[in-house]
Amino acid sequence: TGASDTTSSTTGSTTENSVDKSGLETAVNEQSTVEATDAYKNASNDKKQAYDDAVSAGQKVLNNDSATQSEVDSATTAIDNAKAALDGQATETDTSSTGASDTTSSTPGTTTESSVDKSALETAVNEQSDVQKTSAYYNASDDKKQAYDDAVAAAQTVLNNDSATQSEVDSATSAIDNAKAALDGQSSSDKPATQSETDGSTESVDKTNLQKDVDRAHEVQTSTNPNEYLYYASASDEARKAYGDAVAKGEQVLSDTNATQEEVDAADKAIRDAEQRLIDSAEKAQNNVNLPERVKVEKMGQPTSDELSQIKKNIEAANPNTTVTVYSDGSATIKFSDGSSAELTKEDTTIQTDAIENNGDRSSSENTGNSNFENSDSSIDKSSLEAAVNEKSSVESTDAYKNASDDKKQAYDDAVSAGQKVLNDNSATQNEVDQALQTIKNAKAALDDNTGINSKATANSKSSSVSSTSSKEKTPASNSSENRVATDANKLPQTGAQVGEVSLIGLILALLGLLGFRRKKNNEE
Repeated sequence: TGASDTTSSTTGSTTENSVDKSGLETAVNEQSTVEATDAYKNASNDKKQAYDDAVSAGQKVLNNDSATQSEVDSATTAIDNAKAALDGQATETDTSSTGASDTTSSTPGTTTESSVDKSALETAVNEQSDVQKTSAYYNASDDKKQAYDDAVAAAQTVLNNDSATQSEVDSATSAIDNAKAALDGQSSSDKPATQSETDGSTESVDKTNLQKDVDRAHEVQTSTNPNEYLYYASASDEARKAYGDAVAKGEQVLSDTNATQEEVDAADKAIRDAEQRLIDSAEKAQNNVNLPERVKVEKMGQPTSDELSQIKKNIEAANPNTTVTVYSDGSATIKFSDGSSAELTKEDTTIQTDAIENNGDRSSSENTGNSNFENSDSSIDKSSLEAAVNEKSSVESTDAYKNASDDKKQAYDDAVSAGQKVLNDNSATQNEVDQALQTIKNAKAALDDNTGINSKATANSKSSSVSSTSSKEKTPASNSSENRVATDANKLPQTGAQVGEVSLIGLILALLGLLGFRRKKNNEE
């Protein structure tokens, strides 16, 4: 199967043995020590609670074998910031018992305001409004922003305390500095400059594309819409893990202020390449499916429990060593041993009895998703092809069509024309209908408007064009390998080479569709 026994069962996550949790473990384990300090004991209740909550959250991350390095580091920083924000005032018993003062005050055992330097703390407090205007602050996570605001508030209390020691002042200043440094907001429009350590020159580094692809990857990994990024769920465990690792590396490069443009570009390319491997893996799984012998049913989409059981047996017989899930309408999901999966529609698994009487059944040894026998016009489903042909005017009004190259526009127009002829042909087979529909889809997918290639709205509109014959909102398996590539390849941010490949496929399929149609016409004549 090509799958590794050591592949993580949790896709898209970082395995435990590659994540360093030592710093987090230390921060969690020192809770009892911190609670014994004056900073904790004399702190306000909300600061104590914030620290306790941060430790509790850190413990959960420690216990999570699937936690990423980013999650571990974030939990560690949260504990550190909450600890630094503890605003309990130290008691004066230590200094009074020895007669020594923490400052250079002339009166032993006391601290005078004139002997404590609060200038740095005052500067740190006063810059709060400026910090809050930066993308590092307003794009930061809520806990990081709260930790910074709490540190400033605690420092203001120290500033107002005439009895504050130099140690307390310095501690409050450090707490602000640490909380400010932990602000992790990123802006896709930022172009931070990195200072070369070798020649002192400043190089402009553009992280815009990397930020967009990392953000998009998070959508791919967490989407709850089964049709939006179907290739992610259908890919193998290994492909999903490689994608997760590439995204994690991209996040590290984003947060590295010293990253070079070469490192940024390499990280971005790695994410795109990993996503292409997801699509390839999903396509491979769909191509590996052997269609089962179809079960005869009285009414399509409503098989009985016995018929559902037989559907499962037939699929398992055609695809041994797989895990099969059959749904109430007769559609199914086949999961292979490497974690990849493929879809079968109810048309792939069942056939209505009156259709059998009129047309005969498909051979159980047939391994293609289309029927090659002649069907009566009443048994041919042309609804999807009709919808694809009728949407031509809508497609022509999109930027994808208007800004496409002439050859791609022509390929789309030709595909629609060929589809119209198939619609008008009462003797067209289901195979010809499906082929014409796929040719239109591929030609439409090849339209190369680069202005919207990364927009989620574009991806969603393409996702909605996927056939919805299954009641569980899964992509149909009839031609589903081609459907998946056509849909998913356009969700993937494309380079010029990738767009060229898709358009070439679209042109070839369009020509094949036209030749097939003409051959059929000639044979009939």
